[in-house]
Amino acid sequence: MLASGLLLGSACSVDREVARVIRRELPKVLGPAERYEVKVRGTRMRENTVHEASLLAIGLRPRPDFRIDRLEAQAWQVQVDPKSRSITKLGKLNAIVTITAEDTEAFVTAKPWLGRVKLEEVTVTFPGSNRASLSAIATFTGLRALGVDLSPRVPISADGSLVASGARVEISIDAIRAARITLPRATNRWVEDAVNPIADLSGLPISLQVSGLDGKVTSIQANIRQRDALP
Repeated sequence: MLASGLLLGSACSVDREVARVIRRELPKVLGPAERYEVKVRGTRMRENTVHEASLLAIGLRPRPDFRIDRLEAQAWQVQVDPKSRSITKLGKLNAIVTITAEDTEAFVTAKPWLGRVKLEEVTVTFPGSNRASLSAIATFTGLRALGVDLSPRVPISADGSLVASGARVEISIDAIRAARITLPRATNRWVEDAVNPIADLSGLPISLQVSGLDGKVTSIQANIRQRDALP
């Protein structure tokens, strides 16, 4: 009975240590955030593996200039090396991220002026059904060549569809209006080049892919999945 009690106590100790390592190290798989919450279930002593872990990240930053308001993830088959106290394998990770219109606006506005249009005072909304709308003060170059005569700085509005592109979310613009004029289609690409991507998860330490989108008035919700297991 004593030996059995010692074995059980040892198993529980290992399980608790594995869980502690998961709680400490799993946030490092995704990078810096304002706050993390991690829960683990189903540790297996022999394999030092957690069957399932759930993670909540608030204010996650895959890159310094882009903020994810909320990420809720499920991770499966998370394996730990007890000697190095690090995660050595992550079988699968799926997550839902929420990106607010405010954070999207800040990300788009901070981009450098590299193309034919510079955007200022950007406002973004997500009316639903994977749609996006934006308004801005635009400074165009090259409009005269398209037969359009506008002042250097003009208010514009645009509507389009949300598109998943790898680990990024982009807007595919249907039309742009300025001073009650629908601008030539060539300007759609100019504005797309200026704003896209409107959300970028490629800076996260693991390879992720956006697999679904749901635009709302104040935010985008994107389903993401891990593309490759950790080595």
